[in-house]
Amino acid sequence: MSTAHSVGRRSMVPPAIAAVIVLALVLAQLAWQHAHGGVVTHHLLARDELPGVSNWWNVLLLPALTYVALTRVQRRAMKTEDVQIQRRTRHLALRNGLFALAFGGTLALAFEFGTDAVTFPVFLAILASAVLFPVARVECALGLLLGMAWTFGATIPLVIVTVLAVVSAVVHQIVRPTLVHAWRRMRGTPPQR
Repeated sequence: MSTAHSVGRRSMVPPAIAAVIVLALVLAQLAWQHAHGGVVTHHLLARDELPGVSNWWNVLLLPALTYVALTRVQRRAMKTEDVQIQRRTRHLALRNGLFALAFGGTLALAFEFGTDAVTFPVFLAILASAVLFPVARVECALGLLLGMAWTFGATIPLVIVTVLAVVSAVVHQIVRPTLVHAWRRMRGTPPQR
């Protein structure tokens, strides 16, 4: 193994360690819920007559998604021998994940405290981010899920994150290049390849 690869791998928390940390946090949350009235079940649209999903699913989902997300970020960073590009890739992934975590946490807190005046605009900001920025990256999905997990569990936000990722991917892989190509044709600029 080259020095660049060994240096690059040491500068990131190993995915298995991060998954164990997330598992410990999930188990702490479940223990707290169990001691304070029982483990929460989240119902679709917050209506008891609709199907619900228990927070016990967080034990499987969140550590597994953490492991997969960090493994993919690590692979993306290691595609090059250039240590600077590896660092930049990890830095961008961390920034994107923290930004998504802040969005998810803000949405969860706004919902938790019943501030509807904040909840809907934050959700619209998340949706706008999916259109404006390529949030179909795994670190964005993980950050948003972790941010919303305390209030909503992991399962229902996973559906929301999947929809946002698909919208973002379609916009950034199909709609945006088509609009850019059409704009360049209208201006008479040759398309870039």
